[in-house]
Amino acid sequence: MSLRTDSLAHVEIIAATASSPAVCSVRGEIDISNVDTLRAALAEAFRRWPSLVVDLGEVTFFASAGIRALLDARTGHADRTMTIVTGRAVETILRICGMASVASCHPDRESAAHACLAQARATRRP
Repeated sequence: MSLRTDSLAHVEIIAATASSPAVCSVRGEIDISNVDTLRAALAEAFRRWPSLVVDLGEVTFFASAGIRALLDARTGHADRTMTIVTGRAVETILRICGMASVASCHPDRESAAHACLAQARATRRP
């Protein structure tokens, strides 16, 4: 499922498989003018799948509205697992905002997917 707001941002959801979590892939700039597309994608992904990787590796600008969208998505779905792929443009701001206490941050999609699945298995154990 692909959602495009304008030339500034592109958000795509890649369905989960038996061996990998769903991925919300984000490219371009996220700010107040287009954050609702990110919010909608996160809500849809959490509605459909229990585990989600949010790939921000190709984000070039990430305003506070994007951080709020991540926090709201995680808060509204505490029973779900979420990990984040960081890129150069978002790594520092996510660290400063303490996002690692909400969702673990990783340098690439593979390590984020592995961590997401491990967290999902750990939370499902009695």
